[in-house]
Amino acid sequence: MYHLSQNELHKEILKPRIPDNNFTRKGYENNTIPRICFSNSIQNCLMALSIGLYNKTFYVYEPSNNIKIIDNKEIVEKQYVPDAFVTKEIWGIEETELIAVAKIKVFQPTIYHEFKCKNVIDRAYEWEYEILKEYKY
Repeated sequence: MYHLSQNELHKEILKPRIPDNNFTRKGYENNTIPRICFSNSIQNCLMALSIGLYNKTFYVYEPSNNIKIIDNKEIVEKQYVPDAFVTKEIWGIEETELIAVAKIKVFQPTIYHEFKCKNVIDRAYEWEYEILKEYKY
């Protein structure tokens, strides 16, 4: 499971929270369950962030321990997030320490996957990225 952040965290304990984004503000995405968003690949994490990633740097983290989760199947079935079937989003629902595994730089989007968000068709983009540094722990 991977989590992305633009912040370099040092032995940071991350607590579940409700994301502040357009989807949660408009009620398209669940806005009642605090969580830490993860996915099964770096690419899927980038797709979940969607647009505006060009030329940005992110740190890639894994949880340091096994944590209680809401799996992607439940997120998709209960329609907690409209693009979860594409992004393979997983929610950590208890606090965890994150361990840095890589630093990446994002370039241009390559292809997109369409999904329905209420009555509108939206897109989740795949992004070209480069691993700048790998961390060993």
